Amino acid sequence: MNLVTSYQDDGFISPLQAFSQPVAQEYLSCLQDTLEKFPRPPIILEQTQFHLTFSWAFNLVCEENVLNVIKSLLGSEIYVWASSVFSKNPESKSFVDWHQDAIKFFT
Repeated sequence: MNLVTSYQDDGFISPLQAFSQPVAQEYLSCLQDTLEKFPRPPIILEQTQFHLTFSWAFNLVCEENVLNVIKSLLGSEIYVWASSVFSKNPESKSFVDWHQDAIKFFT
């Protein structure tokens, strides 16, 4: 089954390896470093502009493998409108709603 058919049938694509384990580990290290420096980022970073504030996050949203999959589904004219990071540590009692976008884009 191709990606488009899978997405149309299921509404998501999984599994999808966007990049190698070493690249994934590098992005994780960058995220962890950022969270150590900003344990509670300003609300605007949480909501919409992470990729415009941190160069590693910009590089992440520009990963060619990720963009190629998105292009195959949506076409070549794509834009990063917003990016968010929700950090929830293991055993945390915090809760993140499923649809976070409603607050960001429609209020």
